Amino acid sequence: MSSRQPTFLIVATVCALAASSAANGYARMPADPCKLLTSAQVAAALGTPVRAAESITSDNTACKWQTPKAPRQMVTLQVLPAGKVFTGRTQPGQPQTSVSGLGDEAFYRELGAWKGLFVKKGAIAFTLKIYGVKDLDKQAAIEKQLAVDVLAKL
Repeated sequence: MSSRQPTFLIVATVCALAASSAANGYARMPADPCKLLTSAQVAAALGTPVRAAESITSDNTACKWQTPKAPRQMVTLQVLPAGKVFTGRTQPGQPQTSVSGLGDEAFYRELGAWKGLFVKKGAIAFTLKIYGVKDLDKQAAIEKQLAVDVLAKL
């Protein structure tokens, strides 16, 4: 065995493990999901000013943008490994509608007064939810508009 063969085997093994990890959903998550949308983008989508993004989870996977005055409206964005969102995605009593043209796969899920958008791109997934907008179709349109902006940064 030449002195180069062990080095080659180590490099090949590391590359195989890295490729396997990416394929299994361990992609590099955005360091700060609050930077995936600007307050200006959210304000334009809602049609009203919003406060700066604020992290809403201790593990820094979700953010919110909220209007400063009544009527209160809020946009939330959560970024997770795709396997956590797209594995076993059907939920009883929560109708889902597939959405074309967004990422690798996308769907809306309805639950009472809100309709959330779930989008997968590679091994990363994100959810967008709009609160304070009563019309479900308007919620969906705002979420789709913002999803395009998020996808541009992923």
